[in-house]
Amino acid sequence: MKIQNLSLNKKKIIFWVTVLAVAIFLFFWWGKNIQERIEQFNASQFLEELNFPQIKEEKETFNAIGDKKGQLEEQIQELEQVLEKETKK
Repeated sequence: MKIQNLSLNKKKIIFWVTVLAVAIFLFFWWGKNIQERIEQFNASQFLEELNFPQIKEEKETFNAIGDKKGQLEEQIQELEQVLEKETKK
């Protein structure tokens, strides 16, 4: 019996049964691989590999930015005062 000699409906049935069988096999294979990866997952090592910056370093950076902001505000006030004096003349 050759597939070529079968009717179109029977060919379609054979095709879809084959596709379904392959899909089921791949789904279970994928599920097994995901399960193995979850079992091998090490949360502490993962967090170390992310290499988050230390909070202390970030705090120093924010403090430095705050200092620069204060300096800029002082300079702006000085410039405003100079402008007021110049415009009054």
